[in-house]
Amino acid sequence: MAGSDPGVDTDPVLHLPDARRCEDRYHCCVKAIFCEQGKGYGRQEKTWNVVRMEDVSVQGVALLVKSRLAPGTKVTIVPLIPSWSPECKLNACIVSLESGPDDYWRAGCRFTQPLTADQLNVILQNSKKR
Repeated sequence: MAGSDPGVDTDPVLHLPDARRCEDRYHCCVKAIFCEQGKGYGRQEKTWNVVRMEDVSVQGVALLVKSRLAPGTKVTIVPLIPSWSPECKLNACIVSLESGPDDYWRAGCRFTQPLTADQLNVILQNSKKR
């Protein structure tokens, strides 16, 4: 109809959040270990925690973690995959946190360096069903 009011649900795209995901995400279920960066620990004294990787993309991953982590926390992640070299650590920054299933937290992480196509394929090929 010509001249009708477009309504309130037609806000222009510029009103949407800037932190929207724009890359393809893939469901995965991969065990990994992670630790917080920058705590001043010696190499052998870092505390590594077991987590589950979910919803991976080349730019980031969601982690199911037991402890609450503040957005902005820098972490190192190592997938527990037989063909993954333990020296190949993924550095990331927590960008979001929400309550997850049971007593877990779902931490959205953005990688400091995007995954390569090979790294993404290895993670997806080694994903377990829940």
